Amino acid sequence: NGLAEFEPIRRRFAPEQRAQWNVAIAYLAQHKARIDKERNVYGGHVSAGAVQNAVEQFPLGKKQALEIEWIERSSSTRVGPRFRFAPDLMGRVMLHGHDSDADELTYLRELMALTAEGFEHATNCTMLITDVYVAPHFGF
Repeated sequence: NGLAEFEPIRRRFAPEQRAQWNVAIAYLAQHKARIDKERNVYGGHVSAGAVQNAVEQFPLGKKQALEIEWIERSSSTRVGPRFRFAPDLMGRVMLHGHDSDADELTYLRELMALTAEGFEHATNCTMLITDVYVAPHFGF
């Protein structure tokens, strides 16, 4: 949005498209720090610090917490290790910003709401660019 090269594309937006774009950009800018923080913890690659913190949060005595099982099957796509701790570990990683005084379920619901709304705004921006620039550029 801040690139000078993008301004000619943005000028092609109809008034209602520009309004939709501005709402999306405002939302994403308002939540940029939180979105960056979440993305950097587990977006694509989980950070070592997030995993270390999550492992420290495992309840004592939890069975299968760090269990690895080797799977052998006739299909080459299903051979290899199964990490039984992955769901527990990622659940804990997602709670990295959780304040221990707050309810975990409330925290996760807020995180999912932020994710869903942010995704909707990002998708709207992508569709606007596609409608105004990509499709006409390729003759659609």
